[in-house]
Amino acid sequence: MNPLELLYSWQALLIAIAATGITQLVKTVIDIAWGHKDTEPTPTMKDAKRVGEALRKRNLIINRLVLPMTPIWTGALMAVLIPIRPEAIITYITEQNIEGAGRLLVFAAWGAACGQFADYGFNKVKAVLQGASRSEVG
Repeated sequence: MNPLELLYSWQALLIAIAATGITQLVKTVIDIAWGHKDTEPTPTMKDAKRVGEALRKRNLIINRLVLPMTPIWTGALMAVLIPIRPEAIITYITEQNIEGAGRLLVFAAWGAACGQFADYGFNKVKAVLQGASRSEVG
């Protein structure tokens, strides 16, 4: 079993994309909810998101701890609950005769790794796209 087989598979890509999407959804929901709760009512959802984003960025616990951990926990949870796993993990579990909670722990560890690489990949793609849009403007 090659370790790269675990991360370079369609299953890992699916978990990574879903973990990134759920993280962005959580971030947007927090921004909009906090923007609507602000002291001055916001007329549109776009304004609420803008105000909420400014509030969220000032909250270090949410912005520096909770949100960066979201793709990792989401990936682990999806890997345990959704029965799509690479053949390499199934082979490993079968050969090592892992049962019960140990089996779920292996799936969760794989999903957490997918979530962590998803966050890394998302940030790199975002930086490249922001650099490309700056070069078009300037």
